[in-house]
Amino acid sequence: AAASLLAFAGLEAETRAGGPPELGRLPPVWPSQFYAKVTQVTTVPGLKNWTFSGEYYYDFEAGGNLWISHYGHMEPQCIEVYPASEGKECHTISTNWNGFHVIVPEDHLCCHWGRDELNTPVRPDWLVRMHATFVGFKMVNGVRCEGWRADGGNRNLYYATADDRRLPCQLYMGDTVTPTGVEQTFGMETTFDLGSIKIGAADHTLFDLPSWCDLKEVCDYAWGPTAAPTSREILV
Repeated sequence: AAASLLAFAGLEAETRAGGPPELGRLPPVWPSQFYAKVTQVTTVPGLKNWTFSGEYYYDFEAGGNLWISHYGHMEPQCIEVYPASEGKECHTISTNWNGFHVIVPEDHLCCHWGRDELNTPVRPDWLVRMHATFVGFKMVNGVRCEGWRADGGNRNLYYATADDRRLPCQLYMGDTVTPTGVEQTFGMETTFDLGSIKIGAADHTLFDLPSWCDLKEVCDYAWGPTAAPTSREILV
């Protein structure tokens, strides 16, 4: 996680509230239904970084959101819950009807992560609703992208292509925003493969839980629903 917003490489000089006059538009809206290949890097200060390549399915109209980490890669939520399955294909899926689950298909492992109110699919217009501020341009894999910041419980930075398509380039979510400032806690940077993006509805069966998934099985992880609550809970 970057110590400050301006530490991100490639930001141009027009980093200021509201953006340059020539931008002349509101924050971007996500496609309501799309698919993309992704690379995600998760960092936790003092610990190692986790990187995985995989796929992302987002269908707000259907109420589903699915990340798939490919075989041989490491998805931190999967590792935290099922460390013995590290490197196996893992699915993290959130829906409006079943909440958020972690699934390792090969091992028939499935559990309910909990905190569903924080993990349902984000609205396509979340940047507009949160009054996102333009922060500048940067190059992502050779493509010029416009950046917007909208903080909630975390620092949120989103980059979309600077053309009229405004396709997803990169999303950073991390750190903890407090009344006294931003604290480094963790960070997840997701880079979207622009050439792989497909606009349109996903196969809705992708959002169904496997028949062998026990809906009552709760994930066991250090700061999860099976742990004692503390004032240092990480918000998404």
